[in-house]
Amino acid sequence: MKRALVLVLVLTAAVAAALSAQNISGNWTFDVELDALAGDTTDYFDFTSSVTVTYELDGLEFTSVSTINDAGWVDQSFSAAGTVAAFDISSGLDLSTDGAFEGWDARVTFPFAALDIAFAFELSDSDVALDIGVSGETEMLMLDLTIAFGGDDNDVCDLPWSGAEIGVVGMPFCCAELDASLEISCGGFESACFSVSGIAVPHLPWLTLDAQVCFYVQTDAPKKQLTLTPVFDFGADVCFDVYIDQIEDGGVGPDSALVLGDIVVSGIGFSCEIGGVSFVGQSYFGDGSKPSLLSGTDYWEAYQISTADEACCGQLEFSMSIYYAEDSPDLFDIAGFSSSVSYDLGDNLTFNIAHDFSDLAPGVDLWTFGFEVTW
Repeated sequence: MKRALVLVLVLTAAVAAALSAQNISGNWTFDVELDALAGDTTDYFDFTSSVTVTYELDGLEFTSVSTINDAGWVDQSFSAAGTVAAFDISSGLDLSTDGAFEGWDARVTFPFAALDIAFAFELSDSDVALDIGVSGETEMLMLDLTIAFGGDDNDVCDLPWSGAEIGVVGMPFCCAELDASLEISCGGFESACFSVSGIAVPHLPWLTLDAQVCFYVQTDAPKKQLTLTPVFDFGADVCFDVYIDQIEDGGVGPDSALVLGDIVVSGIGFSCEIGGVSFVGQSYFGDGSKPSLLSGTDYWEAYQISTADEACCGQLEFSMSIYYAEDSPDLFDIAGFSSSVSYDLGDNLTFNIAHDFSDLAPGVDLWTFGFEVTW
């Protein structure tokens, strides 16, 4: 069984295995422009909306930035930055929303004796560039040396360089520990995979599941694949839900015994709260009733980030949901977005704004603005 389960907010760079503290933060910005003098009615309304989500893990920051405007979902980037041991690490991955790789860069700096050493790497259009810098200072002189390799715009890997694989074991997320891998070839981003073990199945203490989700770009294979593997009594992760359909037969009358047939795992989900931010992810590929985020929709997978907190003048509530469809033309099969903000400006006034975007039509399908006054 291969389907996708969104377990990831950001792509990973090289990080240590023993990490503990975690937190989720982010922001949503949007600008609206109304031009009453535009010659074309399609130019009357322009907007740009950007959602930034940052996952902090023991001093490391993993960030996702998604940008939508009146033309649709136009940009998606991921980055990572922080310090591991004596190494300062930063990395960025830029992907086109039509599923194409655009660029990857990485930088590592570290002290060595009295010197500062830096490695800067960039991959774009099948060209590789590597810069090595050395700098230092004494009482009498200052040293600054840079050596550059590759980057000759010949559309083939330089140095020579054929690819990179980055792996992380035991990265804490919610109640689970994730194993992650990132693979980039000369042609660009190939795959990012995330796996978790020991998901408990309700009422079946002897059975647990292992789950792995992989995201692909530079391939003709499905853009996402979820693999569920049954195992035996590996423990329970309380934030995971397993959706089960029970095939039944009979049960009415003396000659119609109730037969409990095959147990079908129709989906998987999880939920948790990190630093006051709630995170919910759900995948359902059965024929029964869909779970909460997917209920009433044509989508089979979704995840949501939401928070509620006191602001300067009242209660502030924010939520963002991303929905997935089968074989969507966009990156990672993403098919829909929805966001909403509600802010109590006092005891008598509440302001709210929301937008809904789907690949069923270009651009934004629905914007809503509103307020409520009570007295």
